[in-house]
Formats: sequence, C-alpha cells, structure tokens
Amino acid sequence: MRSNLNLRKVESEDIDLLFEWANESQCRKNSFRSERIDYNEHKRWFVSKLIDINCNMYLLVSNDDYIGQVRVEKDGDTGLVSYSINKNYRGKGYGYDILSILEEEIKRMGEIKYLVGKVKHDNQASHKIFMKLGYIPEENEDYILYKKIISMN
Repeated sequence: MRSNLNLRKVESEDIDLLFEWANESQCRKNSFRSERIDYNEHKRWFVSKLIDINCNMYLLVSNDDYIGQVRVEKDGDTGLVSYSINKNYRGKGYGYDILSILEEEIKRMGEIKYLVGKVKHDNQASHKIFMKLGYIPEENEDYILYKKIISMN
C-alpha cells in the first residue's frame, strides 16, 4: 500500500465532487441503480448521509488529489461498504488501497465486527479486490455478498 494515501471524512463541500463521480458512466454501470442521479435527489441523499450517525463517508486522498470515495453504513455489528474510484485512477490498485485503509480505520474505531460488500456479478474489478483482501463470497441471485471479520470484539 502506498504511504502517501489517507482517508479524510467527507464534508459538505464535497457534494459536487461526489455527484460528478456518482454519475460517471462506469460508476452507474456498477451500481445497483444504474440510471443517472438528479442533483436535487443527490443533495437530499448526501445531507442525510452526512448527519446519519451510522454512516461514515471518506475520500481517499493523495497529496491534493482525490482518488476515490468509500462509505460504510453500520447496522448492528456489520458495516456495509460502498466505494468508487475516480475514473482517472482506475486500474492502478486504488480499490485495494481504499478498502485496506478503511479496514484499519474500522478496526481502530472498534464498533464493527464484520464488513460486507455487495457486488454485481459483472463487476470483475471489485470481485478481485474483495477476494484479494480475504473476503468470503456468498452467491446471491442479483449480486455476490462479500464478508470479512474485521474485529473480534
């Protein structure tokens, strides 16, 4: 993992960046809801996630470059992970990096025992990343659920 990477909490000023990334064609293709997102809808969603105590959103940053985003939504002892990488940085290992750094952050926080990710069948890049990080796949009709024990707490 590269040493110049860090996660920073998403702030209200990041709304337009995340809107742009969310509507990028490959991101929409890999999302469970593939249609384009309306800005007002995004704004409502974004604000609700910022104030949700069970949701943590981060940007992966290298120096002054924004590499990707990752979100964890806590439900009991499980955190559902959703991430995307800026199109300019895809295919360079940053998906692995963002999830590795997230795992360390989750361990540090100590509130989540399991991380899970839902991946569409045709999203080969995410399948490879979750497998490389040791997540256990569980086949479902619409997606593959990847699960990993993060903490023994």
